[in-house]
Amino acid sequence: MKNIFLNISISLISITILFIVIRFILNKTNYFKGRRLVRNVFSCFIALVLYFSCSILFFNNLTKTPKDSKFNESIWKDNISERHKMINDLLASDYLIGKTENKIKEVFGEPKKILGSDNNILVYDLIDRSWSEFKIIELKLYFKNNTLIKYEHYNQNK
Repeated sequence: MKNIFLNISISLISITILFIVIRFILNKTNYFKGRRLVRNVFSCFIALVLYFSCSILFFNNLTKTPKDSKFNESIWKDNISERHKMINDLLASDYLIGKTENKIKEVFGEPKKILGSDNNILVYDLIDRSWSEFKIIELKLYFKNNTLIKYEHYNQNK
């Protein structure tokens, strides 16, 4: 509740400052000199439009997610901080299909879990991130004769 009050206070102070500055500028023009009500209404309108426009632009740029990159095995292994950019391409492509279990372990490391009656299902947790949160994606890899035949994934945060 304290944060909401603080945010509303900051917004109102910002809008008030904009209103005062705009009213001062409009007061210098000949058209608004004798029209106090029109000047105040127009100043209020412009202050609100400016405040919300700047807020939208600021938060729109703040919330942009990084551009997705094509999956690259060497970048995946060498640069952990870039992995989140390649997850969507990895999951959408058939890159994994046909790879051996050893090759998968070489790229992804040791699995979080090994399931199945023949230990033929490997489970990995992949981390996808945006500006505000981390998403855990569970990736299940199904092997037959030591070759990946299919995979499933789902977002654990949902």
